[in-house]
Amino acid sequence: GGGGRGGGGEEGGALPGRMVVTPFFKSDQHISIKALSDVFVDNPSYNAHSTAMDTLWGGLPLATLPEVKFSARVGASLLLALGVSYSIARDMDDLEAIVSALVEKPRVARRLRGELERNRESHALFDTVRAVRNLETALKCMIDAAAEGDRPVGERYNLVTVDAVGGRSREEGLEAR
Repeated sequence: GGGGRGGGGEEGGALPGRMVVTPFFKSDQHISIKALSDVFVDNPSYNAHSTAMDTLWGGLPLATLPEVKFSARVGASLLLALGVSYSIARDMDDLEAIVSALVEKPRVARRLRGELERNRESHALFDTVRAVRNLETALKCMIDAAAEGDRPVGERYNLVTVDAVGGRSREEGLEAR
């Protein structure tokens, strides 16, 4: 269980000695230092972005609660791109239960850390070569579309999508928002 949700440290329910505040440290050490923690608890209102990426690369479990705005869904998107959904909460009670399980049940935390470490080599999140190929394909499609005369007309645009194997499809006259 848990302390309250109202803050950090002892007043928030953390056990003395369990929460460690570190000084600044060299950038080449930050991933390995973060990985010494039990869990990274994401802020539901505005998720971690590059910090979450570093955390996941280091194999540290990320517990997150996605909300409506883009900035509040980043953590869940990163976890799904790693093929890991265990630590994506449905509500605040679920988030608390996930964090408690990761802190109080070492076997659960070890299993999740192992999954993160295995998946970082095989899933899309850290596949730079795939990301570069997708960007190159998207840029080529944009260049081809421009060469074919595809231009926005007023507030309407043509949508060109690219599937995983580089195939192209087109929807005309979509409203800009």
